[in-house]
Amino acid sequence: MIDIIKNAFALTKKHALILIGAILSILVISMIIGFITSAFAAVPIMNLLANIVSVALQLYMGVALVKLVLAIVDDREPEFSDIKPKLSEMLKYFSSGLLVALIFLVVFMLTIFLMGAIGVINTNITTMLSELFLNPENASKYSSQEIAYGIGVLFLLAIPAIILYFRLQFANYIVIDKENETAFTAVMRSARITKGYLFYIVLAVLCIILLNIIGLLMFFVGLLFTMPMSLLILILLYRNLEQNYEEDTIEISTNE
Repeated sequence: MIDIIKNAFALTKKHALILIGAILSILVISMIIGFITSAFAAVPIMNLLANIVSVALQLYMGVALVKLVLAIVDDREPEFSDIKPKLSEMLKYFSSGLLVALIFLVVFMLTIFLMGAIGVINTNITTMLSELFLNPENASKYSSQEIAYGIGVLFLLAIPAIILYFRLQFANYIVIDKENETAFTAVMRSARITKGYLFYIVLAVLCIILLNIIGLLMFFVGLLFTMPMSLLILILLYRNLEQNYEEDTIEISTNE
């Protein structure tokens, strides 16, 4: 993990200009999209169109950024023709992200249902959390201790879904990195390559959180460096997991 962080730092420093430029472009475009969406909030049709354009642009920028970082990790000189997203890539990127989100939600809801069925959580907690989710102003009905307890329970119940998300999160990189992968096969591949490496993935996520906290403390300017470095850490980790998986597969085939 230390080597991955060192490599991510070195690559971010080496390609700082293009990476910071990409992050700034995404932030500026996101702000413009947010402004346009808010401006048409009172006009249903225009608001719908603005939201569709917003999603399309976010997909375009997301795929372009992943392709850019993959090129940097693979020591290829990033050119616009190489990182320009294709429609098929955008659709697969969206589909894989949606599939992972749905799996997370299903596992989370099943955990809540099972814990409720065996009496680990009661209706008072679920009612409170539902009311807070629907309207934060309902917080005045409960004490700070009750809210803290409810949030703590919610976090513990989310752990199985979070663990699964950590293992499936690389599907978004796989659909871009490997043209023959669909959203479904990318999710399955992410589950295979991360088998036995959960500790390292959690450690990487914790490092990324700490890294971006440092970026925030540097008057937010530091985020322009820590955000691309965070993505580099994840994609370098993905590359290592892929390499380990391929080596294990070859070794198994050889032994057979």
